[in-house]
Amino acid sequence: MAKIAFEGITKQFHGTSKPAVDAVTFEGPEGKTCMLVGTSGSGKTTLLRVKLSSMVKTCLRKIQSSCGGASDMSSSRSDYFRI
Repeated sequence: MAKIAFEGITKQFHGTSKPAVDAVTFEGPEGKTCMLVGTSGSGKTTLLRVKLSSMVKTCLRKIQSSCGGASDMSSSRSDYFRI
């Protein structure tokens, strides 16, 4: 099992005056069940989407580097799925 860590995650949507999530930092310990709870509109889904996007980019970079940097895989997540 692996832990999950959020370090200073901030997301502000275009055209808004303040971030949807602002400098969120926490760590879920390895082997434990964690829950992300909050009121409607508090940024739970946004936080998870930002984290997932970061993880996808990291995985794509690792795949590309294992192929000697030459890969037909795009680094754009929109080529694979919509987050």
